[in-house]
Amino acid sequence: MPKSLSIRLLLIFIVGFILLLGLLRLGVGHSLKSEIQSLQAGSLMRFTHIILERGTQQVDFKRALRVSERTGMDIHIVTDTKKWSSNGELLDVSKYQFSKITFHKFAPQRHKNRKRSNIDIKVAKGLKKNIYRVTTENAILYYEVENHRGGFGWYFILIAAVFIIGLYLAIRYLFAPVADIKRVVQEVSRGNFKARTNTKRKDDLGQLAEKVDQMAGEIDRLIESKRSLLLGISHELKTPLTHAKVCTSLMEASKHRDDLIEDIDEMNSIITDLTEAERLSEDAPLARQVVDINDLIDSLINESFADKKITFMPLEGSPFVNIDPIRVKLLVKNLLKNALQYSAENKLTPKISMELDKQYLTIHVIDRGVGMPAHFLDRLAEPFYRLDQARQRKTGGFGLGLYLCNAIAKAHHGSLDIQSKEGYGTTVSAIFSLSDQEPFNASKNNN
Repeated sequence: MPKSLSIRLLLIFIVGFILLLGLLRLGVGHSLKSEIQSLQAGSLMRFTHIILERGTQQVDFKRALRVSERTGMDIHIVTDTKKWSSNGELLDVSKYQFSKITFHKFAPQRHKNRKRSNIDIKVAKGLKKNIYRVTTENAILYYEVENHRGGFGWYFILIAAVFIIGLYLAIRYLFAPVADIKRVVQEVSRGNFKARTNTKRKDDLGQLAEKVDQMAGEIDRLIESKRSLLLGISHELKTPLTHAKVCTSLMEASKHRDDLIEDIDEMNSIITDLTEAERLSEDAPLARQVVDINDLIDSLINESFADKKITFMPLEGSPFVNIDPIRVKLLVKNLLKNALQYSAENKLTPKISMELDKQYLTIHVIDRGVGMPAHFLDRLAEPFYRLDQARQRKTGGFGLGLYLCNAIAKAHHGSLDIQSKEGYGTTVSAIFSLSDQEPFNASKNNN
């Protein structure tokens, strides 16, 4: 069964149309055929009276020939002494089965004062012609009447095709807002709260589309309010945190002072990540530059992870790519921090590998840590979402790292793909489009 509602309705109408035609054919069609046969039989009775001589009821073959020429019917006559045909070819009546005709109220009736004759009429139905047999006192007359059902059938097929096409166009117009509503819902689910149906219809579906637009606008307003509040709070917290760190640095060296400084740095890091993620979600322009991706990641490892064991598999040659180097560097840094945290007790070190083609750069960060259950993967890029709800010091963080990484990938018209299996580790793949003009194609997602 097709998923499209308009196609389903069209199929229902077509089936109903066919059933209706079937009922009409069984009911009205049968009655109509009987009426037509009755009318034809009545006309043939009149022709028979013309052909028979009054008084003697003998056949006048000249009259029969004139009736055949005027009506276009082939007439065959059999008497006790003669067999005659208007076209010169005698009709082989042995292959026909004749049945009695029932005259209905619409058929021509004999005048009430006219003397009843002994004429009997029957019909043999054929595909192209109906053969009427009229039996009189002195002769048997056979009339070949053309059957025009074939021509009518082609007209009917043409009318039915026009009807179905018109019905489809009407249904498609009627349900056009459904496609717009579906598109807006999909866009909103992806985070595009500016999407609108822009439907001008005033019927029920038009009103539904208008409500969807209002809903999307309200969500957009709430998200903007949340974003403005978050950025405002983050900005206001920066100054007191800076003062707190300065004051803490002036304290006498102790473990308590070091813990305070670490907490302040962690808060600063959270605020920085939140601010950066929100700026990117506002479609902030990227500072793209053509850089050597091998040099970029190598310098990151030397600067931030010099004392850690990380396996880096650079691309061959000098792979220059058009990206925002600061943000890509931040993304890889966060992914490496996660990989090191969750594979600290494993002898296998985290690994970085890359793939590059004309349109996309893919960076894989692979660890052989504890891994994660599959049902958690879809929510890992949400802000403040953590598997470790206790937020233990052992793993640290507040669930913002992957959220920021996802924002950076989307800003590059790309995506973040996470594959994990408990006991085997996790692979995070960041895909970047190398052009701002070309949208990300999901088929390019290399897992």
